[in-house]
Order: sequence, then structure tokens, then C-alpha cells
Amino acid sequence: GCNDRRESETKALKAFDPAVTQLDPSDIADDRHTLESVPTKPRTEDDPVAAELSTSQTSAAVGEGFELSVVLRIAPGYEIHSSDVSAPLIPTLLKLELPPGFTAIEKWESPIPVRSIRPDGGSVYFGEAKIIRKIHISNETEPGDYLLACSVSYQACNSRQCLRPAESVLSITMSVSP
Repeated sequence: GCNDRRESETKALKAFDPAVTQLDPSDIADDRHTLESVPTKPRTEDDPVAAELSTSQTSAAVGEGFELSVVLRIAPGYEIHSSDVSAPLIPTLLKLELPPGFTAIEKWESPIPVRSIRPDGGSVYFGEAKIIRKIHISNETEPGDYLLACSVSYQACNSRQCLRPAESVLSITMSVSP
């Protein structure tokens, strides 16, 4: 009856131990060298946008700066909205996740958008859009390899429809020398 069902639900809840799903902090904090970079996201049947994260150089010294670039390659016949459109349009957004000692400077530099082919007439990118951000490494940063990540979210549209919004996280390694 009712009590049997409640007992099995209680057992199921107890079986889900949140401690098991959490990463041990020692796995994350110290071993920066094992972090894998995923700098590219290919186009797929469901997502006509390829994305690539790159840096202007593969290594930098403490106190130096570099450029981080996200290149979005949009399939022919599709477009994505720029970052400054308002609801109900879905903007293209980039969010950096930088390790301690790395600071984003100024705002993202993006190409000038064009007017959409769609009736809503929002500002869009098509073809290839390269978006750049300057990054500075503080003088206190320890030498070593660091993983820089950037989440990219957008909605691709063609003349007939807009696809489901998509998001991916790209990452790349930067080596810091003394």
C-alpha cells in the first residue's frame, strides 16, 4: 500500500548521496596541468554555428596582456542576433570564466552587426563573426598552465524559423611564465 511506496521513495532518496556527486576539491585546485582544453565546437545538424576560442599567443609572462578571441562561423542562410537585441529576440552572449590572476579588460570588441533578413529586423551576424576581449595577467600570478573558459550562447535563425537557443563552453590553455 501507501507505506511500501513511501519506504521505497525514502530508500531511493537515501541512495542518492550528494557527497558522491561532488568533486573532491583536491582534484580541482592543485592539478592545473590535467585540465583539458576544448577550443572548438563544430556545426551539427541541429546547430548551424561553429565556434572557436583562441588566444593571440599561447604563453605570456606575468604582468602581460593578450587577446582572447571567439570566432563564430554561421552556416549560409542562417544568422544569430547581436548582443544588444532586446526581448523577445535572444542575444548572443559570451561569458568568461577566468582563473584567479587573470582579468578581462574593457568590453568585448565585436563586428558591426547588420539588419536581419527576418521581419523583426533585429541586428545580427552572419557568415563569420570574430569577437575579441583583452585579458591581463597580474604580477602575482604563479607560473604554470591555466584553463580559460568562455560560454557562448545564441539563437540561430533562417528566413523561415528560429532554432532552439544553443549554448556551449569553450576552453583553452594559457601558459604563464615568470
